[in-house]
Amino acid sequence: MPIYAIVADIPGWALKHRVKGTEIRYLNGQYYLYRVTSKYDPAIKRSRKITLEYLGKITPDGLLRPKAVRVMDELQYITNREYGASSFILSECSDTIDLLKTHFPDEWKEIAVCSIMRLDVLKSDLYDHGEESRGEGPGLPGSAFFSVIHRTASFLMACLNDFLYSPGVI
Repeated sequence: MPIYAIVADIPGWALKHRVKGTEIRYLNGQYYLYRVTSKYDPAIKRSRKITLEYLGKITPDGLLRPKAVRVMDELQYITNREYGASSFILSECSDTIDLLKTHFPDEWKEIAVCSIMRLDVLKSDLYDHGEESRGEGPGLPGSAFFSVIHRTASFLMACLNDFLYSPGVI
């Protein structure tokens, strides 16, 4: 059973975080802040406190928000600097992607992504190591990709025939 502190026992550095709609709980020697509300319960003819969410741990240095919230806040600042290259590849390979959609209606996305990632790794290796690069691969589990190829071998042959014998292919 949790032990809650009486408001008079809570130090000032912790009390400054208590605003309307929040509650400070003292558990295992630590102070925690929760968002709370109340709702009238006709069965007992009085209001019940409802704890909505955990807001963080209160320390003398301030409120330490939950790790999940901190991580999500940090993820907001991630940018994708490779969009131009991916967009160019997708626009230039739209006819090939259409062939993949025709012959691999369920797996075309995985095949396209693996191909683009392989191309991206080759580009990165050439940039980093020059012409001596061999391109080791994107570090993806190859077994998943090859199991798709194994299951759809006849579709793969039809797709390759369409690609090789389509107009504009040298």
